[in-house]
Amino acid sequence: MKGSTRLSIITCTWNSEKYLQECIESIKNQLWNLSIEHIFVDGLSTDKTLEIIQSYQKEYKDRIDVKILQSSPKGVYNAMNQGIDNATGDYLLFLNSDDYLEDDILGNYLDQVKLSKKDIYYGNIDFFTAEGQHFPTGRFHWLRLFLAKLWFHTLFYHPTCLIKRQLFNELGKYDEKKKIASDYGFWLRATKHHKSLEYFPHIVAHFRIHEDSLSTWWANDNLSIEEIRAFRVQEYGFYGKIIHAIGMLCKKLTGKYM
Repeated sequence: MKGSTRLSIITCTWNSEKYLQECIESIKNQLWNLSIEHIFVDGLSTDKTLEIIQSYQKEYKDRIDVKILQSSPKGVYNAMNQGIDNATGDYLLFLNSDDYLEDDILGNYLDQVKLSKKDIYYGNIDFFTAEGQHFPTGRFHWLRLFLAKLWFHTLFYHPTCLIKRQLFNELGKYDEKKKIASDYGFWLRATKHHKSLEYFPHIVAHFRIHEDSLSTWWANDNLSIEEIRAFRVQEYGFYGKIIHAIGMLCKKLTGKYM
């Protein structure tokens, strides 16, 4: 749509047929007058993943610009970076193939972007399990924001974030040597360079908790802590070491790492 904010949604897939249709349906359920590019970066899937994407591409060719990229799998951050390299949108949103968006949320979200044009927007997410348990964020947003600005964690739940594409040219893309915490490294660079930030106080996406999800942090706790420490020291040197030491103390005293 002429004059509107163009959004690139990047979805990384590899044998993702189990939940992919639900993810795609959530894009279809957005308002019709949005300018959306949906990029799939596929790691040579051998199931029906490509068939599902191609059907979506054909059915919605007049409404959504669906692009398919394929290459040998080299990690999720390599796939995300490929999506960044091929995106043409003003803002990027990374939607996991096993997650889905809230109905009709993108229209309101992009209206807020149109008004303020910040570098990064972030919203709330609903974590949910197969057993029907839900753990939505947002109740203690002020505390989460305060701690994030002290670099104790990131505000990046990727399926809820709109990130200005130009930021990846300015700050660099995701560190492909890391397996789980490269989003935290990007967050540190963004705060270090004082990029503008704005909160969208609504549930944007639903995040599925299951054992195959790499980004389920509690399944990769030690690796996450190790990579976070490396980013803190890389970006902030001695102060980064202090922040990490406080985080480890919190883990020892309360069982929760910061």
